[in-house]
Amino acid sequence: MSYSHIPGRRVSLRAAAVLALAPLLAGCRPDALWSPDGSKLALDVRGRIVTMDVGTRKFRQLTRGPLTTFNPAWSADGTRLACFRAALKQQEITSLSLVALDPTTGKETVMVPKIPLAGKKQGGAAIQMGGVLEIAQEALSIAWSPDGSKVVYTALSGEDPTVWIAGADGGNPRQLVQGKGAMRPSWSPDGNWIAYYGMSKPKQPEPAPGAEAQPAAPESDPPSLEVIQPDGSGARVVWDGRGEMMPAPFGPDPQWTPDGKNLLIVAESSKKDSGPVQDTCELWSVSVENGEHSKLGGVAGPSIFVNLAGGRAAYFTGKKEDKNPTLGILFPPAEGRSVGELVSPQQRKGGGGRTEVDTIPVPSLSPDGKWVVVPFVPKTGQPILLMQPTGGGKTQYVPMPLAAEAPAAKKPVKKPVPKAKPRRR
Repeated sequence: MSYSHIPGRRVSLRAAAVLALAPLLAGCRPDALWSPDGSKLALDVRGRIVTMDVGTRKFRQLTRGPLTTFNPAWSADGTRLACFRAALKQQEITSLSLVALDPTTGKETVMVPKIPLAGKKQGGAAIQMGGVLEIAQEALSIAWSPDGSKVVYTALSGEDPTVWIAGADGGNPRQLVQGKGAMRPSWSPDGNWIAYYGMSKPKQPEPAPGAEAQPAAPESDPPSLEVIQPDGSGARVVWDGRGEMMPAPFGPDPQWTPDGKNLLIVAESSKKDSGPVQDTCELWSVSVENGEHSKLGGVAGPSIFVNLAGGRAAYFTGKKEDKNPTLGILFPPAEGRSVGELVSPQQRKGGGGRTEVDTIPVPSLSPDGKWVVVPFVPKTGQPILLMQPTGGGKTQYVPMPLAAEAPAAKKPVKKPVPKAKPRRR
């Protein structure tokens, strides 16, 4: 799979690189998001949040109306869904807020009424990473604290996305990560730490008198894996990404192991000529305490089409022009399979001719790692949810209902005024 035609040299948090990715990222959403207990799915169907009961396969539409909602996130107890809500003008976001949804009743509560959409001029053109819907869908994300009392989310500060934090009721929203770009926040199981992908800007050392000037700093530093405490203290870099491999910030969120000691992430080559979107990536385990990292297996597909859950990785691989890329599952070594082994029963074509899409969607693994689902939502026609058991078995195709618009307000009917009868003289 080759993406060498896309401009730029490497994936970074810089706005120019993200805009270069826009043609490819467009359509990578919607994803299906599993509830913590695996009983429900939340889906973004053309800008509307829809849930599905996995047992009964019944769907429920939660959002309607002219505003677009995207990137839902379940609370740890499964009783709330947070999502971004945007007003659009020709696919440009004019306002952005954070709302909470009750998945049972559909009741909506505004948490953060106004999320920054800052930008800057570059080359005469306005660059707003969060101002373009397709880019916002990929760059912005939400995560609930384990006790449900707080949320962290991605917003804009200057030209970069960074991590903000607020109470579950939206109270006291503030920027958590200062002075750098940050994205993909993820809470530790005990709620004491938040992991994220960041971009540090090291200071250029001042040359000593008479000494040769130091070489110029690179245009953009490699992404790093970092952690911070919810009160903003203790920020540190776990893996700076300055070796042969670097964290892939447009891959899946960092995944904490249940004991909170390690993070599973997807990493990419750090070579300058590898391009902004690489053909392959790797699954790595990183120690939160000392930053030691080890490779768990190779993934035969780009990081932006990878999803992690239960220690497994689901991904798509194939040529960019393929309408039906291959779905693969990478199992961890702990399951007794060799590192990087792809199990052939889990390799399925993306739904056959019935589910052709213009761009490759992102697969989603269930919390127990036993199911992978893929929502195929074409621009027109019937959306279909592909459900594949990771342990082998028949692929299932579930028709998804088309999201309904809000009913139009009925115009009052004006009754004709009867003409006055002429008076008799």
